[in-house]
Amino acid sequence: MLESVRYIGMALALPAMLTCSPITNKVLSDQDEIVLGEKFKTLMLADTVHYPHYQRSNEAIAYINTIGMQLAGAQRDRDDIPFTFTIIDDTAINAFSLPGGPVFIYKGLLKAANSGAEVAGVIAHEIAHVTMRHGAARLVQSYGVSFLKQIISGNDSSVTTMIAGLLENPLFLKFSRDNEYQADSCGVLYSMAAQYNPWGLRNFFQTLFSTYGDSPMEVLSDRSNSSERIAHVEGIINKIPGVPPNDTTWMNLPEYAAIKAQL
Repeated sequence: MLESVRYIGMALALPAMLTCSPITNKVLSDQDEIVLGEKFKTLMLADTVHYPHYQRSNEAIAYINTIGMQLAGAQRDRDDIPFTFTIIDDTAINAFSLPGGPVFIYKGLLKAANSGAEVAGVIAHEIAHVTMRHGAARLVQSYGVSFLKQIISGNDSSVTTMIAGLLENPLFLKFSRDNEYQADSCGVLYSMAAQYNPWGLRNFFQTLFSTYGDSPMEVLSDRSNSSERIAHVEGIINKIPGVPPNDTTWMNLPEYAAIKAQL
């Protein structure tokens, strides 16, 4: 009981400290990012073949939304973003986010995870891509501001065609190694601030390592090996004062087992 009180008291003092450094020389405004992300999300969810919207368990949907909102509320880097959290009914072990706040988590990833803390670590990583403006910067770099402005301001079928063309690109929103490492670092901090065990992200990477070996990771990465990501996350966690141990503390095990059984 005393251990639990100690960690909770520590966490209440952490949110102001656990911040990252978003890109400040932004080209798209916050509102532009929000509109862009919402247009992408709308078109994606209309595509029930590639992005089938999971709707079978309201309890599972609510659970993931609760984790997401707790993490979004704990971060202090971009309080203006209206985050949303959607489960994709697909067996792929994957997750991704869009500029402006939409976060997508695949059912396959939820079934591969072993704890609520692991899921929280992945969602926190995706939130960090948004708060650090990685997606917006990637789109500007790849397609240019004027092209994106046409999507943001447009409202006809041509916009749908433009977005559909971007989604067909297999490298759409593939981030650099530096972006991925920053999202890992911020994700660890956001997890800690929201009182989820930050070892969760590391443990999820370990799950991937155990399943697929030390190959380049297709989940949450572009070309890093899983062992590299594990080592990086461990290094970040070990720098946080008073971090909880990698045991059952803040891992949300019983609750997640019940949710996982419904998927």
